[in-house]
Amino acid sequence: MTFTTINPRFIRSLSVPFQELTKEVDEILGRVLSRDGNNPGAQTHTSGTIAYPVDVFESAEALTVVVDLPGFEKEQVDVTFDRQTLTITAERQAAAAVEGQPVQFLLQERRFGKFTRSLTLPDSIDESSVSARLEAGVLHITLSKKQEAKPRKVAVL
Repeated sequence: MTFTTINPRFIRSLSVPFQELTKEVDEILGRVLSRDGNNPGAQTHTSGTIAYPVDVFESAEALTVVVDLPGFEKEQVDVTFDRQTLTITAERQAAAAVEGQPVQFLLQERRFGKFTRSLTLPDSIDESSVSARLEAGVLHITLSKKQEAKPRKVAVL
């Protein structure tokens, strides 16, 4: 029986194309699965390595976006709405020191880094009436609809 030694660099070089393929498939599936059935043009985009869950729902008066951002302070969160695109950015840095003393992590499971999520929303949103609040690690964004987009009651004569 003969044993052959395989160079670990060779194994890593084989995995690179598969990593790229996996990334591309994830991006394609993300674009396809993020489309809203009621609004085929609605898309989302996430950048960075951190992904937090997002819910979007609609009422007669407004669209509401809810994002779980556990552990974030309001100063670490930025929300912008420009040309139908809502962008949510949050960033948290890992602790480099405790009480002025440098630290070395023995275990690091908490997420650190930058999170960006962009949502393309319908043109029925009134850009001047967007509000956001962060409560208990949950970001609530309310985007009021334009008056002409709101349903109205029609009198029957």
